[in-house]
Amino acid sequence: PVIATGGAAEDREPESRWMAETLEEWGVKAVLQETRARDTRENARYSAELLYEQDAQTILLVTHAHHLVRAGAAFEQAGLKVIPAPTGAFVPSTTGVSLGMLRPQANAMRTSWLAMHEYLGILWYRWQYGLRPVQPAP
Repeated sequence: PVIATGGAAEDREPESRWMAETLEEWGVKAVLQETRARDTRENARYSAELLYEQDAQTILLVTHAHHLVRAGAAFEQAGLKVIPAPTGAFVPSTTGVSLGMLRPQANAMRTSWLAMHEYLGILWYRWQYGLRPVQPAP
């Protein structure tokens, strides 16, 4: 089964509805929707409930690469076996070293914000829920 997960504030449309609509436009049929979650941990918990009903316990977890560590830990704590399927990774256009690397870039602030958000989220989840990051397969 394919699950689109993500809720919303009371006066907004759940994220999962947008995801399901897009997936169906791309030809993915029978997309289950989890509309209650307000954070990553709830995405995992409520998705696990739907998956257990479908007798599924191993998942491909499709999420942004910067978010995968925390999301993977949350889904594993919910009792699922996670196979990471990252999207949208930040990959530098060059791996060489040059003075040009030191020039300011407009995207740097956004990338830094995303990194800080995830690092703080990982620390919060570890402190609050005892979650440990998913270890990559050898």
